[in-house]
Amino acid sequence: MFGTIMRARVKSGQMEALERLFEEQRAGTERPPGFHSFEFGQEDKDPDRLVAVIHFVDKESYVANVKRPETDADYQQLLGFLEGEPEWIDVHYARYYGDPVSEEVLAAPAAND
Repeated sequence: MFGTIMRARVKSGQMEALERLFEEQRAGTERPPGFHSFEFGQEDKDPDRLVAVIHFVDKESYVANVKRPETDADYQQLLGFLEGEPEWIDVHYARYYGDPVSEEVLAAPAAND
């Protein structure tokens, strides 16, 4: 498994609009070959700081996706919501524990709420 972790600062008041963009991009495009999953969240101490974790089955699939014109178009849209270039950390995922996060898990009320 290979992928990247992104950290970026979202322009003030733009987080919900960015979430809508992610949903539109997800619904409007085919999954690229080798794509596994995408997760994003907000940092607890700084809710305008976005963290995204992207998984591909292997490095070759990830690199091929980066070179796709559709990926660049999505990235250019993303930049419009950010205060600057994001930080990218490419990683080889070595271990996985637990269950994948699903829409149902995200929609369920948290135990602390």
